[in-house]
Amino acid sequence: MSTPEQPGGRVQKRGAVGLAMQVSGKEVDGMPFDDTVYSGNVSRTGASFHTQRRLEVGMDVDVVIPRRPGDPHDADFASRARVVRAQPAEDGREILVGVQFLDRRFHRVYVSESTS
Repeated sequence: MSTPEQPGGRVQKRGAVGLAMQVSGKEVDGMPFDDTVYSGNVSRTGASFHTQRRLEVGMDVDVVIPRRPGDPHDADFASRARVVRAQPAEDGREILVGVQFLDRRFHRVYVSESTS
């Protein structure tokens, strides 16, 4: 049974969660990098973030999302990820990057902090 596709070609719903992520790899020119960025949104199968690094669709990077502080049952999430979206961000200085996790799925659950 397949998962219904969401608008924009996504298979999983994404939640707007600003998580610190360690992203490393090589830019288009081969220069290595290792940066801390913050996610714009996250799903079980991928994430998005802003970066000043020159990344293109099809490139692979390594992503680590550190464990939640104070949760002894949690562990760092680490996966190889493929860039599936790379477009100029609204500020014109950064690139909005979307990645698809290749090695595993992200299984943490976050509750919205908005008050209803």
